[in-house]
Amino acid sequence: MYFDDASRKTDFSIPGIPRAYGNISQGTKRGAGLSDTDLKGLSNDKLEALNRMLIGHDMNSAAALSEEEVQTEIVEWAEESGLVGKKWGDEVYETIESVHICQASSVIGCIAELWAAAVHTISEKTFDKSGHAVVLIVMPNCEEMFCYKSMFKVHTMINFCANTCVYFGKSFELTHFHPRYKGRPKMLNPRRHSPFPSFGLHLSDSKDEQEERLSWLHGEKKKKNDIKSESLVRGNWAVKHASILEDMYNSAAVSSLNYDYNTEDVIDLTAKWIEDARHYTLATARKEPFDDKNPVVSNKALQFVDSVHIWEVIHSKVEEELYAMIWKVITELDALGEFECDDKRHGIEKFDPETSIVSGMIILTNFNIYQADAFKKFAISINAALSYITKKQMFLEVFHPEFVGHTGSSDHLRRSPYPMLQVCNRYGRRKPL
Repeated sequence: MYFDDASRKTDFSIPGIPRAYGNISQGTKRGAGLSDTDLKGLSNDKLEALNRMLIGHDMNSAAALSEEEVQTEIVEWAEESGLVGKKWGDEVYETIESVHICQASSVIGCIAELWAAAVHTISEKTFDKSGHAVVLIVMPNCEEMFCYKSMFKVHTMINFCANTCVYFGKSFELTHFHPRYKGRPKMLNPRRHSPFPSFGLHLSDSKDEQEERLSWLHGEKKKKNDIKSESLVRGNWAVKHASILEDMYNSAAVSSLNYDYNTEDVIDLTAKWIEDARHYTLATARKEPFDDKNPVVSNKALQFVDSVHIWEVIHSKVEEELYAMIWKVITELDALGEFECDDKRHGIEKFDPETSIVSGMIILTNFNIYQADAFKKFAISINAALSYITKKQMFLEVFHPEFVGHTGSSDHLRRSPYPMLQVCNRYGRRKPL
């Protein structure tokens, strides 16, 4: 059969296009009963099917598939490529623990669903069941994720959060698969060339097996750090247990907060603090009264509080759960920002990207209450991703009961009753990555 001639009819067929009519071995005339338009259409169908076989799907072909078809195709690829199974004996994983089909059409939504899948993995304690399994998160509906560069950047940003997490980076790690993996031909690494952009939650193995599998996940052998002195051992132990020691040091204060937090009470208390802290004098720290010598100044840290459309109170202490809930709020704000930009009912006549803001206030009642520095690192892991994905259209304002800034002179302006993140979104549609 000629590669570029749809009019040559044989019994050979390509998945995804109908079997051609007629058979050369039976002497059927080429193109019998088909017009030139039909032949051209059949040729295009054949080319698209071959592209899907050799390269994988693009956004247009993926959009034509149902969720069940996407799941079937991703499982078949995993088994046929040797990623999963026991057929050849050298498969990376024995089983696929579960497959999550992401419904999001934006990178922000994909990140939110990825963290939700991680939380589900934690809640089900999937990583305790098998060290030879993978959880696949497939993203067939996001056009930006079909660009390998964008996929790789998202993976890098998610990995940046591993140092702040309890389970991610320890009990399971992240890997990725893509139709255009590293821009290389599929034949060089068929286990990485998936039909759709996909992430895999790699469930950790025993310590003896981890290094070998991590070399496949990261593409290189991870060198072991040889500990040569007792002082270095003590130093590593202190760093690893710093948060635990800090909690113990503050245990008396923590026990004094033995209070069943009510969401409405938390919001009311926060709103009262905002109202009191919105304006101050240069002598506020000394509690001097407002007068001509001490004029009232607006608190720039709270300049966007009138734009708050979403209040979210989170009581969890688990970082993975916090990431999932925060990115869910970010997804809502991303959609709300586009809606507000178009909605004339909100009175937006002249668009000013510096002042036209919609935001959400996220209050974390039990997370890093006495560790302002750790909370800032947690916030940075989110803000760094937002800055890249939205080209700084979305950004964070950070507040903490023990906030300490670079200068120290205005620290009190951000010292809220609870650790808080205000996610701000400037009106308007984002530019793609």
